Amino acid sequence: MNDAINGQSNVSLDSDYVFSDEDYAFEHGIKITHDMTINGNGHTIDGNNMARIFTINLATVVFENITFVNGKTPGEYGHGGAIWVNDNSKATAINCTFENNEATYLGGATHGDLTAIDCTFIGNVVKGKHTQNGGAMNEGTAINCNFISNEAGWYGGAICDVTATNCTFISNSAIYGYDAYSSSCENCIFVDSAKISASNFLTTYNSGAKFTFDLIGTSEDGEINIDNESIAIKITQGDEEKGTYNALSGKDNGWIVDLEPGIYNATLSFATLEPVTVKLTINKIATEVITSAIATTYNINKDFV
Repeated sequence: MNDAINGQSNVSLDSDYVFSDEDYAFEHGIKITHDMTINGNGHTIDGNNMARIFTINLATVVFENITFVNGKTPGEYGHGGAIWVNDNSKATAINCTFENNEATYLGGATHGDLTAIDCTFIGNVVKGKHTQNGGAMNEGTAINCNFISNEAGWYGGAICDVTATNCTFISNSAIYGYDAYSSSCENCIFVDSAKISASNFLTTYNSGAKFTFDLIGTSEDGEINIDNESIAIKITQGDEEKGTYNALSGKDNGWIVDLEPGIYNATLSFATLEPVTVKLTINKIATEVITSAIATTYNINKDFV
């Protein structure tokens, strides 16, 4: 990974990367000291619970379409399990996923001047002997992001000192501020827990019908529907996996069913929530036989059979 980005201004990843024992020199993260953009093309960078993934010094960096997993800071004062943006630096993460990253001091996934746009933060944690703030993010900005099951030892289970807009917070935890602490949150949704709601579905082949489902959150104000969240739909038939699709939650969204006639199982999942499995039945197109009127001539007193 270090070789791939060294001296480059634009990098497009074509494989996954995993930290190994031989990479001990990078346990504090691969250092980026020049302006650049890294497009992950959906690939994963895995810290293997042994190292921070990136440290940014005196640079402006853009990350796109990358999954950051299992980043972990060394030492008692570790900042940003996946990404540490040092002073006089900036970073932007677009359509990225941060999962199971850990810091010992500040920002389980990220710390510093990072703007997260359309990102998902799942199961990140900050814990240690000292200050433990921002289970997912400490400092920075979050726009259209999801924060699910993140944890901080002290302040801000998901975010601390962050400006958040149009974000959804589900099942985060901390001693002070389950979801957010010392942060500005505008047009955000806060729920204690959530579940996927779906029913068995019956349609006719090639009808264009939509299979719809809801993501329902529970808060102190009662249940609310969380629309426009991407739900994974794994289709199986017996022991055979037919494919995995993604569609948005909410009655106005859903998935246009694209399956041959038959009976299938659809398993819906979202982040750390309990998956839900329902039955999809696709019938054959009904057919009818149409004939022309039959004309015949017969003789009187003859039987017509």
